[in-house]
Amino acid sequence: MHRIWIDSEHAIASAADAPEGNMVGVPKEHAPSVHALGVEAQKGVWTLVSEVRGRLRTGLVPTATSASVSWTG
Repeated sequence: MHRIWIDSEHAIASAADAPEGNMVGVPKEHAPSVHALGVEAQKGVWTLVSEVRGRLRTGLVPTATSASVSWTG
C-alpha cells in the first residue's frame, strides 16, 4: 500500500518505496525530466519539496535535510 503523505495540485509526497528516512516526491504530470514540465508544474514540485522539508524539520528535528532529483522515464 502506498501511503501518500502530501497530495498537492502538481505532485505527491510518499515514504512508500523509499529507503528509511527518505521521502519520494512525484509529479502528477508525466514528463521525461523535471525540466520538461511546465513552469507551474515545476513550481508545484519544488513547493511540495519545501513543504515536506518544513514538516520534517518541525516534527522530527532532523540533523540535516537535502533534496535531489532522480528521474526514471
